[in-house]
Amino acid sequence: MTKRDVLDLALKVLGVYCVIRAVPELYMIIGCLAESHKESAGDRVFLAVMLLVPVLWIAIAAVLLMKADALARALVKEDAAVPAMGAPDWEVQVFGLALKVVGVVCLAIGIPYLGLTITSFLSAFTEQHGTMSVSVAIVRALPGIVYSALLLAIGAYLSFCTEHLVAFSFRKQA
Repeated sequence: MTKRDVLDLALKVLGVYCVIRAVPELYMIIGCLAESHKESAGDRVFLAVMLLVPVLWIAIAAVLLMKADALARALVKEDAAVPAMGAPDWEVQVFGLALKVVGVVCLAIGIPYLGLTITSFLSAFTEQHGTMSVSVAIVRALPGIVYSALLLAIGAYLSFCTEHLVAFSFRKQA
């Protein structure tokens, strides 16, 4: 098996995970929307906006499941065989591949979380929260925005720039 083959499989497994994350959320929100005739218009708008998160999970799943090979080619430039366990530098190469997978996981979690943060921010302006000031809404949304940005930055770094971290982790001790 080559590094790209391993990464391709890992990305497809992550795609299945994204579907598993989306289905219960989608079911719950659709159930709430079905009952929303009893709610105010602002609550219905909030629920409709909340659909963004499971839709993002499904979109990420679709990309991972359908484009895993292309993503693996983009993330792993050389298509060398994965060395057998115990071979020289086996740990280094497997660690580098694992970091790329963790990076894609961070991206896959960070994107819907950013969507959730945005929907929470927008909910401040529905009928139910109409008295909230913009500055209060921004302060409430800021931790989610920072967390999302960190996840996306870490994910991008681990997906595309793992060489430095691998070299640091396996440096020779003097």
